[in-house]
Amino acid sequence: MSNSLEHIAFILDGNRRWAHKRNIPTLLGHKSGYERLRRITPLLPNYGIKYVTYYMFSMENWNRSSEEINYLLEIFRGFFANVDDFVTRHGIRIIAIGDLKRLPPDIVEKIKY
Repeated sequence: MSNSLEHIAFILDGNRRWAHKRNIPTLLGHKSGYERLRRITPLLPNYGIKYVTYYMFSMENWNRSSEEINYLLEIFRGFFANVDDFVTRHGIRIIAIGDLKRLPPDIVEKIKY
């Protein structure tokens, strides 16, 4: 398939609104968004996508409840725990853009790895 699209960006926004519309807990909205991203990402190389940007955590997210922040950080941990094989298999390089200083050291180390 000939495809001129090589880069796609995902802005992870609206998971709380999605959950509220369905009267389900906010954290389940975040989990659902992550699961969709996890299912979509491996398919992208099939469409000639060479570059993917995920806008995952803005500074405003630090203003949320500690429960929600901790849950989002656990999602990051899960993402990085499961990404090694996929990254290696497809020759992918992950580059973090933004201020990593407030993230827990274990997440920063995984991003750097």
